[in-house]
Amino acid sequence: MTNETQHWSQDDFLAFVTIYGACADMDFSDDEKAWIKEQFGDSAFEKGRHLYKQQSDYENIQTIMAMKERFFPGDQGHKVLVGTLKKLFSVDHDFSQMEKLVLRGLEKLI
Repeated sequence: MTNETQHWSQDDFLAFVTIYGACADMDFSDDEKAWIKEQFGDSAFEKGRHLYKQQSDYENIQTIMAMKERFFPGDQGHKVLVGTLKKLFSVDHDFSQMEKLVLRGLEKLI
């Protein structure tokens, strides 16, 4: 966990995870951005986007893994995160093959 994430809220973390997922197919659509802002707020979106851009893919995955138990422990937390990502992926009505692969990978990590 970085100093930047030390004081994050659950919404900040969810915004970060969904930004990571939304960027999986290299097309971060306006619909996806709007959905994330609507769900978690502009501030959480900006925090998540800033960190996502600042870190490597490996570091982003490490951040998700390190913070998952803090906000979404256990099986129930896993279900909430996976459900949130599935909702995100349906926003632009294009659940791409790349998004499906990222979801499968994240399901195993989280």
